[in-house]
Amino acid sequence: MVTQGLQITPTGIHHFAKTDLAAIYVELYEPMLKEAAPPAVGLQLKVVDAKTGQAKEDTGLMNMQKFVQAGNPVIPVALRLPLANLAPGAYRAELKAQDSAGHISAVRITEFNVE
Repeated sequence: MVTQGLQITPTGIHHFAKTDLAAIYVELYEPMLKEAAPPAVGLQLKVVDAKTGQAKEDTGLMNMQKFVQAGNPVIPVALRLPLANLAPGAYRAELKAQDSAGHISAVRITEFNVE
């Protein structure tokens, strides 16, 4: 998986040290990108403490324009997990996409641990 000149190698590992480099790779599907006036697309990454439900990191809605490839309705995105900012424990990464036409995706979740 490649985005922005960066190759992401998938792994089944969900346990990371604070010093590890970990990323989430997602592909956003926005069929309206093929239209003459395509909408803006945003993505939010929220890292939540799995035990308390408290948000530990929240990017807010980030504009994905730099990831858009002209004429392609699929937007490949890689986001670095903020491991250095997290205490050891169990977490959930929650991802939600939205476009300027008012479409909002379901929240996608993956769990991981920081040691």
